[in-house]
Amino acid sequence: MQTPIPDAPLSGPAETREARLEIDVDQMVALYRQAGRALRANDPGNWAEGMTMPQLRLLFFLGRNGPASVGQVAHGLGVAQPSATETLDKLVCKGLVERAPDPTDRRIVRTILSDRGKEMIDRPWETRRALLASALRAASPDERIAIEHGLSLLCVALERAERVERETA
Repeated sequence: MQTPIPDAPLSGPAETREARLEIDVDQMVALYRQAGRALRANDPGNWAEGMTMPQLRLLFFLGRNGPASVGQVAHGLGVAQPSATETLDKLVCKGLVERAPDPTDRRIVRTILSDRGKEMIDRPWETRRALLASALRAASPDERIAIEHGLSLLCVALERAERVERETA
């Protein structure tokens, strides 16, 4: 577990405040990573057996974003369209992704997760959810309140950062 770093004074040169900010950010990112690793450590064995990282990334992309064209998939994953098409073809063959016509434009084909694809990406989350729920039940009421407050603040900060990124893109 990370050892907390004592608070730096709130006043002082800008460099000191900036350095303190970076230390705080690094510490919080490290704690977030540690929590993620602890949750992933209990993922079901072989849940992604036979899958490549690009295939998994694509499945999770569709799980987050819903139906998408090949171009949207390529852009979202930061890969060339032929690469996205090849990966999608392999996932269609495995029965994890389906192609469907766009309801508003027949020229566009949307890719969507099949029921098997949804089940595949949900499997590790269900295990993580159970572990997280167990840990939260074991926490004291005050700890649960603090965790909920911290997570709420993190969600707001992430939404704000995403909005700023969209506006500056």
